[in-house]
Amino acid sequence: MQEQLDYLIRVTSELAFEHETKKAIEKLSEAVRSLLKVELCTIFLHDAKTKELWTFVWQQVKDEIRIGDAEGIAGYVFQNREPLIIDDPYADPRFNPAVDKNTGFRTKGILALPLVTRSGKAIGVVEAINKRDSSAFSKEDLSLLQHLGMYINSFVENTMLYQKLQETQRAIVHKLSRASRFKDQETFNHTVRVGHFAAYIADALPVSTEWRELLLLAAPMHDIGKVGLPDAIIGKPGKLTEEEFEAIKQHALIGCEILAGGESELTDMAAIIALEHQEWWNGKGYPMGKSGEGIALEARIVAIADVFDALCSERPYKPAWPLDKAFQEIHDMSGTHFDPDLVDAFLRDREEVEFIMTRFADEVG
Repeated sequence: MQEQLDYLIRVTSELAFEHETKKAIEKLSEAVRSLLKVELCTIFLHDAKTKELWTFVWQQVKDEIRIGDAEGIAGYVFQNREPLIIDDPYADPRFNPAVDKNTGFRTKGILALPLVTRSGKAIGVVEAINKRDSSAFSKEDLSLLQHLGMYINSFVENTMLYQKLQETQRAIVHKLSRASRFKDQETFNHTVRVGHFAAYIADALPVSTEWRELLLLAAPMHDIGKVGLPDAIIGKPGKLTEEEFEAIKQHALIGCEILAGGESELTDMAAIIALEHQEWWNGKGYPMGKSGEGIALEARIVAIADVFDALCSERPYKPAWPLDKAFQEIHDMSGTHFDPDLVDAFLRDREEVEFIMTRFADEVG
């Protein structure tokens, strides 16, 4: 018993430093296998859209398994929110042997526990399968699984809350990006293309997947500050006066003011992009005249994406440029307007750039 307690303390202590849900739940699954001395620990999560339970953790096979959320022992436990101890699954009418048949595994005993949120919503099921010594599951086994289940519940629920937050942030990004469209003659797809061009550039850089995903979402908000500019300037078809151009420069500051202070990595990045995407590598941009690596990486990336798409798009004051001319312009501005290394990253795969343009082409008519 002391050995079990020491192991449990060690595992739960390690979880305090584990920030990735998948790894945390895999550790808990291994803890179930070790402490209960079972062959398998399967963790099913609920897919509300398809009304299925799917294997978040399943050591027996690599492929994901899906079953109806009222099917088999797992479905019964999920629907009724009560644990079950099954000593002879094949003698139980609730047991579905299809998974065994498909995987070649033989289920001899099951201890199943519902995963339930603090508000009482069922979100999945954890199953301990087959005691390694072929004995039956006991109430002590159930008690131990319930203790570990509390940790599994917590990690899964926190992940669900985080995903909902991400979905909310994406919806806000979408609406803010659309807002800038109504002040300008740019299409909404311009902002989408800028995001994908930026992510494409980031693919060639030593940045994390998470940073790239933030960039994809933040980049479309680069011109949100235009909502604070007069319509007469934004929509002017001819050349701007010096005073009007000075007014245009304010959109970078306005955009930063709109987005800053949101206590979110996404809006923090978007604020930096809005503020600095008009800065030049040689220091001749605006609003602060920053240069070189003094300009944030995300802003240097978006500068290329934004200019390229603007060149290839029709505006009230100009026709769309041919692709060859636009690519050449980006090349020629390397080292003056743009970071040379990022220009190389952008120009590395012209087919990919053209694919993005085609995929998110402006609607005609």
